[in-house]
Amino acid sequence: MKEQAPGVLQKLNEEGNTEVAGQAGFNDFEKIIKEGGLGNFPDFVRLNAKIGGVFSIMQANKGMETAKNLEESGQSMFSDGMRVIQEQLDDPNVPEETKVELRTALEELKGGAKELKDTYTGNLEWANLVMEQANKLSGLIVNKKDIEVIKKHEAEIFEAYTGFPEPVGNDGKLPPIKWE
Repeated sequence: MKEQAPGVLQKLNEEGNTEVAGQAGFNDFEKIIKEGGLGNFPDFVRLNAKIGGVFSIMQANKGMETAKNLEESGQSMFSDGMRVIQEQLDDPNVPEETKVELRTALEELKGGAKELKDTYTGNLEWANLVMEQANKLSGLIVNKKDIEVIKKHEAEIFEAYTGFPEPVGNDGKLPPIKWE
């Protein structure tokens, strides 16, 4: 489909938005579907719904794990900063006027750490609620065998849905998109 579908779309664009061109495009698309081993367009839609549902949940779980890691890293950085400031506050050689500024900075770091925790916790409650409902709904259309197959082919599915390979690494950046 990846190789043939763009040709169908190009043909439709060239022939214009007419009922005849639309039906011909649909017939071409359905032929591709059948050549791919599916019986008809409704079979394609059902299969895509299964794959899309499970894949979306898998990507959401990855996003939640990334958010958790970022929150933990942020808390660690706040903690490190507060520890360094506290060491300076405990140092008898640091002048009092400097300590006044350090106390202000320490309170700002404490506030930032609390805000990060509160934001993460609040968002996590909603994310867990949404994921719970999504898992219930996906259970209506997929079974464990479907999930195993989708997990096995996750990289190919990612590329099929996005048009580029899944990014490697944990830097949160997507690869550059090459527009043609």
